[in-house]
Amino acid sequence: MSSFIVTRYSDMRYKICIVILCNEQDVQNAVQDTFCRYLEKKPDFHDEEHGKAWLIRAATNICRNMMCFRILPPDYKTTRSSRAPSRLKISLVIVPH
Repeated sequence: MSSFIVTRYSDMRYKICIVILCNEQDVQNAVQDTFCRYLEKKPDFHDEEHGKAWLIRAATNICRNMMCFRILPPDYKTTRSSRAPSRLKISLVIVPH
């Protein structure tokens, strides 16, 4: 029954991803990643609605993750690790009126 749910809702996954990502290549990757996540997790759905909800949530999460990494600069990880936050010294100055 689970593989039936995955194939039955493939168009739905595509539509959800195209609305979020607005890029055909990214959408194809997201739909494929959703299917791969299904194969990795091998969820056991109680009914068809549970399977549909799982696929919607998985596709949405994958698209959101892709959007996060699309917004960040390409060298984000190297830039961030090389600029370790330093401790700030805060001084309080009281100025009389």
